[in-house]
Amino acid sequence: MVLKLKKVFQDESETIHLATTVDLSNTEFHGTKPFVQPVRVDVKVFSRAGMIFMNLAARFCCCFVCDRCACEFERDFDRKYEHILVLQLSDESGDDYIEAPEYQIELDRIVREDIILDLPSKLLCSDDCKGLCPICGRNLNEGDCGCLRAEADPRLAALSEFFSG
Repeated sequence: MVLKLKKVFQDESETIHLATTVDLSNTEFHGTKPFVQPVRVDVKVFSRAGMIFMNLAARFCCCFVCDRCACEFERDFDRKYEHILVLQLSDESGDDYIEAPEYQIELDRIVREDIILDLPSKLLCSDDCKGLCPICGRNLNEGDCGCLRAEADPRLAALSEFFSG
């Protein structure tokens, strides 16, 4: 979706409010497509002290696979982002500003980048996820499997002989 901002850039009293959705269903993250429904976005673009600001509020749900137990889980997110818009970048500080050539920006691209950069890098179904048994592969969140997991690391076997003798 192209957001036209000419009025805001030319008139300091002008404000744009927009509520829309952004479809990220084809966006990949960690090898999956986690966005199960469109992202709800509230946008406010306004001028303050000669600068143009864009506030985004994004609400969305993602379906992930846990990095420890490999179970699918869903998580709801409610995130806020703020950007400063400029018509043209004067130097290489493109990370601090978003360029709006011809008074317009591609809203879907900005929302996608904000969300992907904000998603957690370690995906866990819960903070206390126990993961899988390294011997039998059972999900330890569902109960103990009875395997003897107290075996020493074979790389440290020489140390155990040192202390036992």
